[in-house]
Parts: sequence; C-alpha cells; structure tokens
Amino acid sequence: MPLDTLNSASVAPFSASEIVLVCKSGMRAERAAKKLTEGGCSNLLVLQNGTQAWIDAGFPVERGACNALPSINKKQMVIGLILLIGSVLALAVNPWFAIIPALAGLVLIITDITGTFRLKCA
Repeated sequence: MPLDTLNSASVAPFSASEIVLVCKSGMRAERAAKKLTEGGCSNLLVLQNGTQAWIDAGFPVERGACNALPSINKKQMVIGLILLIGSVLALAVNPWFAIIPALAGLVLIITDITGTFRLKCA
C-alpha cells in the first residue's frame, strides 16, 4: 500500500493481528509505522533495513507480477525524453517546438500537485 494512502482506517480490518511493514530499505516502513502509531495502531512490526537486508541475509523472496520501475523513474524518463525531443526540435527545426518542453514541464507540475501518475500493479 503506498505510504501516501496509508492510514489507520485502511489497516483497521487487520487490527486483530500483527501487521508487518516492509519496504526496500526500511525507511518508508518506519515512516508508515510512525503514521499508523499516531493513528492508534499498536500491533506493528517493521522489517528492519527492508527487503534488501532480507535478500542480503540469504532469505527467500517471492516476487509479485509487478517488477516495473518505480513511478517516479517512469515519470522522469517520459518527461526527460519529451524535454530532450522538444529541445532538439526547437534548436534544429523551428523555435516554436520550444512549446513542447514548456508543456512537459507544466504536466510535471500538475501531476505532482494533484498526485496523479501513480504506478498500479495487478
């Protein structure tokens, strides 16, 4: 569950059992634990140092169907490509192509403000 959508109500159905919070490095899991504790949850466990430490210790890992790049990486790649293409076209073909990087920047600002452009896994 993404950290920005996590709240005590979202974990209420699991309140009778211990909840293990996991992320790659453990940092987001610690933030989630703090957020949930402040919301009244008390049965939380955090996988210290995250899944990377688990893997480094030689423990088994089952991977889900979603092994894609994180949302921020995808966003940066798409916007970066659009900025590059628009800039090259503005320099080599016609200055009016400079509108492409300007629009890409606007889209980036709007998606960050609205919280859209999230990666969804099946």
